Amino acid sequence: MRARTHLCPRGTITDSSVDRAMRAAVLGLILAALGMGVSSPPVRAQMTPNDSAAVLVETAHRLAAEGERDLAVELLRYVLRWYRTTPVAADAAALLDTIDRARVAGGGRTEFVVTNTLIGAWLGVVVPAALGADESPPYGAGLLVGPTAGLLSSLALTRRHGISSGQARAYGFSFTWGSWQALGWREVLDLGENEICFTNGGEFCFEDTTDEAPWVAALVGGLSGMAVGGFLAGRNIPAGDAALVNDAALWGTWFGFVAGVLAGAEHDALLTYGLLGGNGLLLTGIPAARRWRPSVSQVRLVSIAGVAGGLAGLGIDLIAEPDDEKVAVAIPAVGSIVGLVIGAAATLGKGRSDEPAPGGLGAAALFERGSGDRFGVPLPVPVTIPRLNRDGSVGRRPGLGFRLVSIEF
Repeated sequence: MRARTHLCPRGTITDSSVDRAMRAAVLGLILAALGMGVSSPPVRAQMTPNDSAAVLVETAHRLAAEGERDLAVELLRYVLRWYRTTPVAADAAALLDTIDRARVAGGGRTEFVVTNTLIGAWLGVVVPAALGADESPPYGAGLLVGPTAGLLSSLALTRRHGISSGQARAYGFSFTWGSWQALGWREVLDLGENEICFTNGGEFCFEDTTDEAPWVAALVGGLSGMAVGGFLAGRNIPAGDAALVNDAALWGTWFGFVAGVLAGAEHDALLTYGLLGGNGLLLTGIPAARRWRPSVSQVRLVSIAGVAGGLAGLGIDLIAEPDDEKVAVAIPAVGSIVGLVIGAAATLGKGRSDEPAPGGLGAAALFERGSGDRFGVPLPVPVTIPRLNRDGSVGRRPGLGFRLVSIEF
């Protein structure tokens, strides 16, 4: 085939220069929308979902390097949601894990400092009480030294070593849970109680608890919790996981007490139900958090739905005024369960999806109808657009794609 030569006067604009200008404009639009200067991969005859995912992952790289870690994380989660089956998804998961480790460094510093300051104040009171102090100066000295030591030590520690929000939450929860468990089991096992007997026309005995026993239990439990929390603070703990385990333990305690009331337990036996219930759901919450990977907001929404259900049950109690104590407790418990189930179905299942979006583009649609109707915010994804060349052949040019409607039949 003979090549054609076009001669154009100087200063005129050729068709090829127009094509190049239009191509540059389209490419500039893509780069501006997806990454503020990220170089897109070479355009092939048909851009695949893997190509689109690669552009988004490269954009996340650039955003993370520029300090926009939160935006990078959202972009990577988007890739893992809609491009999970592509080879690039593995790179997205690895980058997300790296950013999660780095972006939260120092993110939990404030919470950690506040927690340790309060723990210092707590130690300032508990230590003198555990030692049997019955005058005010030891407590004054404790309050003078404890909070200050907690504040300064935590500030110095987090200045060198960053701590994430999840790590700070896990640390604070471990301390609180250790204190509560120690106090509860001391009461159940009668630790620190002495039997005192009198013989005056017969033997009369009673149990007496030393004043220091509860304080010693709280001190031992709190320090043990701090040790466990310090160990957990050295691990990568997402904030949502820590929140789920925390709330699961609290809900387990509530349902444990409910189970004890329904079983007719009283006093120490009822307390045992509460302690065991909390520990049971705490252990269940750990694998559940790893499975679901919820956000803090999702966990809070689920818990507040459970609280709303429990309060609704309490409202039914106040209206119906049941005579049976077990029925009066069971109604709020059932309401809590219903609220938790509804909250979990409405939040935890929406944040993750193992299936790519239908239609091949891998992007959320403005309106989706299938397993559930919903509105979304479609993000632009790189696509190739057919174009008729001057010689009659069909070529492709880079562009942006949006999915407006997705209907599953």
